[in-house]
Amino acid sequence: MSKKRFVSRSVFTILAASFLFAAACSDDSSPTSEGGTTLVQLNLSGLKPLEEGFNYQAWAIQYYYAYPLGIFNFNQAGQMVNVAGDSVLSGEFAVNLAPDEITDIAISIEAQDEMATTPAYTLILAGVVSEGQVDLTVEDELGIGVSFEDAAGKYVLATPTDGSGTNENSGIWFLDLSTGVSLTGLNLPELPSGWNYEGWVLVGDTYLSTGRFDQFSAADESSDYSGSAASPPFPGEDFLQNAPAGVSFPLDLAGVSVMITVEPWEGYDDNEEAPFFLKILTANIPPDAADHVTYDMSPVSDPLPAGTATLTQP
Repeated sequence: MSKKRFVSRSVFTILAASFLFAAACSDDSSPTSEGGTTLVQLNLSGLKPLEEGFNYQAWAIQYYYAYPLGIFNFNQAGQMVNVAGDSVLSGEFAVNLAPDEITDIAISIEAQDEMATTPAYTLILAGVVSEGQVDLTVEDELGIGVSFEDAAGKYVLATPTDGSGTNENSGIWFLDLSTGVSLTGLNLPELPSGWNYEGWVLVGDTYLSTGRFDQFSAADESSDYSGSAASPPFPGEDFLQNAPAGVSFPLDLAGVSVMITVEPWEGYDDNEEAPFFLKILTANIPPDAADHVTYDMSPVSDPLPAGTATLTQP
């Protein structure tokens, strides 16, 4: 049987809906199995516990169609567990397809405690089946589908939303002033639907978001802490007002940590008070940091989530 890759998320969503309708109407054009059952053994690393009712789901892909394999989560010890979190799972799931009918395996993040019938846009890991084996990666086109190998970033300290010369170390903006002109400070790949970037600073034990964004030369989605003046057309935040409990504003950012993360869609409520675990860029702001000076960020050295899948017949 010849194999071809899965289509894009948007086309797949339409085709999946069409397939479900066709199956209900016994449409002969829908895919059929040659018969048999496949056991899929997952071995995953780097995935963290999901909260607020979110879980992971594994999928077997046949051409343009996705078949649910199983739903699961992880505990703090890194073990795969059921959605209730009270039972450790072996990582083995079954699907009513023959092994040579499965073209890909994928892992998504789902906003429910029951098996979904169509993958959410937040596919995080995937890989092509080759002789019964699969390498699952973030970079695969059915996962997040981008490489962060060349990720780089720059930032400056400044507070443009309360005027010049005031509390200048209390704001951070992801831009580059090294040439004397305001240029984008982030070199990051464009993310697919379902994912955004978000900036964070860590003050003591408290994470403060600088805002979500998907463009690097435009304002981000929030200005929760900024002043009343106009902000520059770049992601960033001034920490001047509406301070959360335990933090005092204006906030001197010298000496604190800053990071850029990849975040699931806005419905993922677990990211309100802390970053998602996909950290891409980080920096420790110098203790003697000066305002309007361009500083570099570095790629995070921790490996991204990954895994393998092995397909066998019982």
